[in-house]
Amino acid sequence: MTTPTTSIKAASRRRAPGRAGFSLVEVLIAVFVLSLGILGLASIFPVVLREQRLAVEATEGQIAVGSVQSLLASNLDLNEPGQDKGWGILQDDASPSGGWSGDGTWQVPGYLGGSGEPTFASRMGVNAFSGELVFLSKNSSGPNNDPRGDDVAIPLSARLSPGAFLRGADPRVDWVLAARRVLTQRDASSRLVPTDRDDLEIAIFLRPVDRAIQVPRRERRDQAAWGALGRMLNLSDVILAAEIVAQGGKSELRAQEPRVAVGVSQQGVPTGDGRGVYAIPFVAVLEDYQFDAGGLTIGTADDRNRLDLDYQASSLEARLLGQIGQKIVDGRGNIYTVVGVERGDRSVLIIDPPVPLDVVNSLDISPLVASPVVPIDVQVFRVAR
Repeated sequence: MTTPTTSIKAASRRRAPGRAGFSLVEVLIAVFVLSLGILGLASIFPVVLREQRLAVEATEGQIAVGSVQSLLASNLDLNEPGQDKGWGILQDDASPSGGWSGDGTWQVPGYLGGSGEPTFASRMGVNAFSGELVFLSKNSSGPNNDPRGDDVAIPLSARLSPGAFLRGADPRVDWVLAARRVLTQRDASSRLVPTDRDDLEIAIFLRPVDRAIQVPRRERRDQAAWGALGRMLNLSDVILAAEIVAQGGKSELRAQEPRVAVGVSQQGVPTGDGRGVYAIPFVAVLEDYQFDAGGLTIGTADDRNRLDLDYQASSLEARLLGQIGQKIVDGRGNIYTVVGVERGDRSVLIIDPPVPLDVVNSLDISPLVASPVVPIDVQVFRVAR
């Protein structure tokens, strides 16, 4: 006779149908698949963050475009009549060589010396550490002998977007410029000649503030400034330290903490972290050739969607100009975006849009001008006086 207790014990010894658990191999496979999923998400997140950052920078760039032109148009010193200062110093053609940009080619700012005096022929200068942009004034001794008299200066703090020390918004974009004459007058030999009535063509490079700049994590010592500048040190403190000191203020930073907004090394290579000196535009030249000289054969250096640089493929110029997304302004003010480089020859750039059909020879659009740091946007406009 089977008792209830005996039945319960027997049932407990019988295995339930199916499997009671997972084998070690199955567990390991599950862990492996899960880890692949986590790695996949980890690889996606940086891409998403990068796209978000680029979108924000692009928006700031578009906002900055309007403010730049408004700032330049409303600057009374820059727009003062005559040829002794501001835009006028760029239009002056009194020197024996035909004056500034006498051949209508792009001119870029040069680095100012420690005393603020120019060390170059250009009539625009930049302080290598504060980023101040200066239009050098003129006196009776020549265009560059009055370095601080009637100079027109545009400090870095006026060229940032969002503006400096805004609560809850660090600067993301800065701008710098290049300029050239637009020659229209011809002499008896039909050669273009400069006059003091030439329009000026201005190229504005809107660049992202270096993304790897380190900001000290500490409170501002000057508690009275907490309300206006914020309790904690911020990016504006770091990139404007040299400007604050130059204007007679006192920086909150230690000796090694200041940075420039957009940095390049002494060799001209972008640093990405604000170290080095402030990045200025540079001029580059093309090889002498005719577009479409080889017919309509696709993939040759004379194609209109290519620019053949007059530099070795390993040169700094080729490296800087060949950055994907780089924006280049040619000698007529046309803007191109670099979408690639020729396979096997990095001195041939692939561009979009192509060179206009009315351009026959490469030297008609050379020299070019660009920024060593890939800009968010480039705007070209003319100033008539």
